[in-house]
Amino acid sequence: MDTPSAIESFFRIKNQHVTEGMSVLFTEDAVVRDHGENDEVKGVDAVVKWVEGTIAKYKLANKILSARQEEGKWIVDVEVSGDFKGSPAKFRYDFILDPEGKIASMDIVYIG
Repeated sequence: MDTPSAIESFFRIKNQHVTEGMSVLFTEDAVVRDHGENDEVKGVDAVVKWVEGTIAKYKLANKILSARQEEGKWIVDVEVSGDFKGSPAKFRYDFILDPEGKIASMDIVYIG
């Protein structure tokens, strides 16, 4: 199963350590929940600012390990490395896309 372009583009852009082109991937009222940081961000502008902050703070590199669609959402397992304790680590990203294929919500959970 092919991963939707918004999800692939999110990780590709993030791996380049830039946010140019990131805002078009999300809906205006997108919500991101980073369960490890106990953080919730709402709205596309806040999401892009949050991504900029994670890039600057952690210098992250993301490698998609698997992607599957379940119960109306995309579940993407990712190996993340960077400037943080325990690097590399595995995270699960749960994406819900709107009918146009934009990211409406993204939940990030540490899995090991």
